[in-house]
Amino acid sequence: MANYGHLSVEPKHLYDYAEEQGQLLWEFEPSSKKAAIRLVIAFPGEVVHNWYVIVETWTHLVGSKRRKYLSEFTEPERKMISKYHKYIYNWYLRTGSPKEVAMKLTTYNLMNRAANFFATI
Repeated sequence: MANYGHLSVEPKHLYDYAEEQGQLLWEFEPSSKKAAIRLVIAFPGEVVHNWYVIVETWTHLVGSKRRKYLSEFTEPERKMISKYHKYIYNWYLRTGSPKEVAMKLTTYNLMNRAANFFATI
């Protein structure tokens, strides 16, 4: 059983759980030439509280910590973490947590992985 923030469900049942809770969203992506639909899950805003450690330790990425960060995450993952760092910074220091955050499950897992990494450096 996996623990996804406030959720404690099997990963294969997470989509079913989200659909039951009315948190499963389908978004149309007009940016692609083909009609594409991506699946996102609307998580409650409290899930970002664990990610505040990213903001607090972001400036400490120097020397061996930076090298460990570069080896731990791929270039696309680092770009995604950097993109979300801006949002997390605003939520943490400016506006407060939103009521809900919609993202893909892979992004959610990446941000949790990043938060665990930043908590250990």
